[in-house]
Amino acid sequence: MKIIYFGTDKYSELVLDKMIKAGNSIHLVVTLPDSIKSRGNKKSPTPIKAFCESKNINFKVNMPNKDEINNINPDVIVVASYGKIIPEYILKNSKYGAINLHPSLLPKYRGPSPVQTAIINDEKISGTSIILLNKTIDGGPIICQEKYKIKPEETYSEIIERLFLIGAENINKVLTNTDLISKARPQNEEEATHTKKMEKIDGHINWKQDGKKIIQIIKALSEKPGTYSFIDEKKIKIHKASNFEKSEFHNEPGELCLGHKDELYVSTLGGRITINELQLEGKKRMKAKDFIRGYKIYNEIKNERIYKKLS
Repeated sequence: MKIIYFGTDKYSELVLDKMIKAGNSIHLVVTLPDSIKSRGNKKSPTPIKAFCESKNINFKVNMPNKDEINNINPDVIVVASYGKIIPEYILKNSKYGAINLHPSLLPKYRGPSPVQTAIINDEKISGTSIILLNKTIDGGPIICQEKYKIKPEETYSEIIERLFLIGAENINKVLTNTDLISKARPQNEEEATHTKKMEKIDGHINWKQDGKKIIQIIKALSEKPGTYSFIDEKKIKIHKASNFEKSEFHNEPGELCLGHKDELYVSTLGGRITINELQLEGKKRMKAKDFIRGYKIYNEIKNERIYKKLS
C-alpha cells in the first residue's frame, strides 16, 4: 500500500513509528514548518520532521500540490494530530480515502481539545476513533473505535499518549483489512459535542468553583496551556492538586491554609483542596512543603495569622 502520512506532534510520531514497525510503506510524510518554541526566536522542527530526518523518510513541510499527489497515486492517506485542514483534492485522490485518528469516542468531543475536555468533565471512559475524513471536522464516518478506562492518577500526557498508542494499533488493523473502511458507519449528529481550543486564559483558576472541578481543570490544563493564579501580585503556577474535602467552615475562595503536617490547602466552593506542586514566578517548580518553607503565606496581625488569598 502506498501511504501518505500527515502529522506534527510527538503523539503523531508515536503513530508513525508504530505504522513503520508494522511494515507499512510510507511514501511521503507531510508536517508543518519549523516554529519558534523557545526564547531567542530560535526555530525548532516538529517532532515528526525530526523523526523523518533520523529515519531517512521522505517528508514535506508544506501541503503537496495536485501533481505531487498524482505522482504518488496513494492507496490511502493517514492523518494523526496534523493541525491543519487538508484540502479536498488530497482527501479524494486516493483509493481508500483519508483515515484519521481522533482521541475520543466520536461523535462526542469533536474539535481541538477532546482529551482535556473529557478530563475536565471527569469522564471515566474515553477512547479513540478511526474515521474517514470529509468536509465536516471530525464528523466523518466511523471505521472503528476502542474504549479506554481512565485511571484516577493519570495525567493528561499519560492519557493522550495511551490513546494514540491504542489508535496506532487500530490504524494498523485497518491498513491490513481495508474492508473495514467500506463498512464505516455515519456518526449520529444529534449526539455530537464540540470542544474549544484551550487558551492561556482558560488556565486562570476561579477558586469560586467546586473543588472537584478545579482539581480536574488542573489535571487537564496544567501541562498545556498551564494552570495558574496570583499571590502578592505574582503569578503562581499550580502544577498538581488533589483531595477535595467538604467543609462546614467556609473560608473565602482562594484563601490559603496550613495543615497539621504542613499540607497547603486552598479554599474553594464548599470546601478545600490540597496543593501538591506549584511554581512561583521566577522560581523553580517545587513541592508545596518546600514552597511554604520559603514563602510566607500569611501576615501576622496582633498575634493572629491572616492567610493570603490566591486570585
